[in-house]
Amino acid sequence: MDLRVFASTLLRRWYLTLAVLLLAVAAGAGLTQVVGPTYSATSSVVLIPPEAPADKEAAPSEYAPENPLLYLGSLTQSRDLLLTSLRSQRVADGITEQVPGATYEAVADALSSGPIIVLTVEAPSSEGAIEAIELVTRTAGTELVRLQKSLGITDANQIGSFRLASDTEPTAEHKKQVQIGVVGAAGVALAGLLLIALGDGLRARRGRSAPVVGESSAAAGDGAAEDVERVDGVEDGPAEDGPARPVTDTDAADAADGVAGAYGAAQGPRKRTGRGARSVRVDPSATDDGVDRELAPAGVRTPRR
Repeated sequence: MDLRVFASTLLRRWYLTLAVLLLAVAAGAGLTQVVGPTYSATSSVVLIPPEAPADKEAAPSEYAPENPLLYLGSLTQSRDLLLTSLRSQRVADGITEQVPGATYEAVADALSSGPIIVLTVEAPSSEGAIEAIELVTRTAGTELVRLQKSLGITDANQIGSFRLASDTEPTAEHKKQVQIGVVGAAGVALAGLLLIALGDGLRARRGRSAPVVGESSAAAGDGAAEDVERVDGVEDGPAEDGPARPVTDTDAADAADGVAGAYGAAQGPRKRTGRGARSVRVDPSATDDGVDRELAPAGVRTPRR
């Protein structure tokens, strides 16, 4: 469909277009209320080296303090192993089983070069978000211990974990809610506008194909008038194959006038022999269409003097 035709159709049907847009806005607002916001919480965990390597490193130098935080740079590989374990399907199923609807993400801290892990959870409720972040933080420590025990590392040589920070109040996230509302409103608006354009096109097509009632009646009336004129124009007379028309009084009078005219023409001019003399008439006989008729008595009268 041409965009110009589509736009002109929507402008011509502006009241329907306005109704569809209002319906789309209402549908989007309804979807946002139904979906609701999501709640997120964040926690940070840092890996701590064991005490034995730290003491061993500090022994050769008298000024090296017994501080495990000075040796965090060597734990990057251990952090990556723990992240791989936390992203496994086994751990994810355990989290969602205890907190339904909760999701989490475990990533390395991009703002630090140390062995720091950032844990983020999302849940449909604020209580679920707090419960989920506590569960994921504890799971990170237990997974670190499980990995080291599976390798046969003694407790004195195991790497520990420490919680740096954790949210006590979740944050409401409206991003997903707004996305669903916008998509729903756009879908309703698009479907409604397409229906308006389709209905207008079907109506215009029907209007072009259907005959106009007034014009059909006028054409029928003109045809009937022509038929009447043709019937009135037929001359009276016997039909070629039908019975003869009966003779009326008018026809008889017309025939008599024709006979009288023929008789006068046959008589010729009148002659007078004197004052008061009568006209001398010839005894004619006239024929009209093959029929002999007696027009006057025979003989000639001589006028008196």
